[in-house]
Amino acid sequence: MSVVSLDKALEVNHLSARVGDNVEIKCDVTGTPPPPIVWRRNEADLAALNEDEVRVFSDGSLYLTRIQLIHAGNYTCHAQRNKDVVQTHVLTVHSKCHPIAYCPKSCLSQYFT
Repeated sequence: MSVVSLDKALEVNHLSARVGDNVEIKCDVTGTPPPPIVWRRNEADLAALNEDEVRVFSDGSLYLTRIQLIHAGNYTCHAQRNKDVVQTHVLTVHSKCHPIAYCPKSCLSQYFT
């Protein structure tokens, strides 16, 4: 029999990244013996998706490469045999927009007639 735990302060983790970044998310669910970790998003087992940009490593971490806006959302992890202890990671993805410079009308008039 294994004992699985998660510090209450770590139940929800908020993180943010920009489009194109690589992100590693660590699952803080622990146990004795150390349990295999299952990652899910929208009820799908991420290890079973077989997508190049989503990888689950043997140490229980999740690695997302070249993330896009579609990768934003909630990612959950739990021990393979215990779905009662769940950690949620809320990923916010920002676009790589360049700020637009402000140009008053007097400035614009020299470029547009």
